[in-house]
Amino acid sequence: MPTKRMLAAALSLLLAASFATPSGARALSADGFEYTVTGGAATVTDCTSTCPTTLVIPATLGGYSVTTIGGSAFFDKNLTSVTIPDSVTTIDDAAFADNTLTSVTIPNSVTAIGGYAFYQNPSLTTVTIPNSVTSIGEYAFYDNALTTVTIPNSFTSIGDSAFQ
Repeated sequence: MPTKRMLAAALSLLLAASFATPSGARALSADGFEYTVTGGAATVTDCTSTCPTTLVIPATLGGYSVTTIGGSAFFDKNLTSVTIPDSVTTIDDAAFADNTLTSVTIPNSVTAIGGYAFYQNPSLTTVTIPNSVTSIGEYAFYDNALTTVTIPNSFTSIGDSAFQ
């Protein structure tokens, strides 16, 4: 199977899986975002309507600290810029895939970036990975226009083709 078809199939599976609410989680909305709450922490799953192209994710939603950007949460939303709050520790699979990001701010609180997280953002040229990140999933920054990547020494794992 050609590589692009395999990647498209994998993204389709990730997208389908992201619509399932985690066991014990409640689906909620506030401040223009949809989210779930599990264990007292919020996972952002989408915008309640059309996302703004310049997206600023809040640190709290409904009184819960936002700790995770859910899988495929902002997949194909025409985003050009995203700011992630210091409360976030995890960016799940395909969270910001298939957009037109030109800039992204990843805070020092993030420890894990999932597979395909920033996949196919053809205008993204520069990214700085903070020292807090220990793992980056496969194809996380695949098919971007990266010319500058700053990577810390803190990594314990980098997935296949993460920066291809």
